[in-house]
Amino acid sequence: MTSRRITREEMVEQSVTDYLRNAIFNERQYPAARVELRDAFVESEFEGPLDKNYLAIGFNFDEGGVPAEMGSDLIFRQYVIEVWVIGLSAQEGRNLANAVRDVMEAEAVVPLKDITQPGAPVIDHLLVDPVRAQRQPVPEPKPWQEFLWVVTIPVIDEYFARSA
Repeated sequence: MTSRRITREEMVEQSVTDYLRNAIFNERQYPAARVELRDAFVESEFEGPLDKNYLAIGFNFDEGGVPAEMGSDLIFRQYVIEVWVIGLSAQEGRNLANAVRDVMEAEAVVPLKDITQPGAPVIDHLLVDPVRAQRQPVPEPKPWQEFLWVVTIPVIDEYFARSA
């Protein structure tokens, strides 16, 4: 059996998810009985009325890397991570969307963890660009779409291409 190589992109996404999870549930103390963080959004899992609020990691993509300095393999790459906030009510959805935005902007730095190593040690840091929280009105919404926000989190990663 061959082991799968973990890409730097996976480490970025997992580091942001872990950072958000810790901040929402431990620092801000949102109750897990009322809010659930999911690693992905799967529409078929949201049929019928909601039983709690959800934070779902949505579409993730990078803006393309650019050389950071001449004559070096140092790369500057921006990743965009979207968190879908699916609220039980307008008030709860707005509150959670703003909490996610505030958490990500508070330090403006997310520890990048090496998830291939035991204990996932911090190996670098990601810079957080301005975060946007926006309500997504949907005509004739399904129950899960009624109080939907998208929080867009751009994070910047600088790394040497040969070591990634």
